[in-house]
Amino acid sequence: MKKSLPFIALCFLLCLFRPDLNAADFEVSNRTDTVPSSPGSLRRGLQDAAASPGEKTISFSAAAFTDSAHTIDLVSEIAVNDADGVTLDATALPFGVTISGGGARRLLTVGAGGNITARGLT
Repeated sequence: MKKSLPFIALCFLLCLFRPDLNAADFEVSNRTDTVPSSPGSLRRGLQDAAASPGEKTISFSAAAFTDSAHTIDLVSEIAVNDADGVTLDATALPFGVTISGGGARRLLTVGAGGNITARGLT
């Protein structure tokens, strides 16, 4: 048992430094935007991602985003304050996701030091 303890400790330390184990994934499963944010919404996903350390990916549910309904209508601008980085990834959906602000000039504001990547969004 004593000989296996250093091996277990080494495995634990290696797991701490693997970047893919520190990454977090979130899913948007709700096309409705509300203030305050509702569960499964893009606004909530960005808030939860900002509160989580490391790089994050936010994907979009195929059940909620269909070819006939794939638009999120924002009620107001969303502030993104995530220095560790967050990726909005809709590439798994053949039609992507559209984010609309109802004529607003700005949909997202990225704070100083913030980092966001968008894939498959219009």
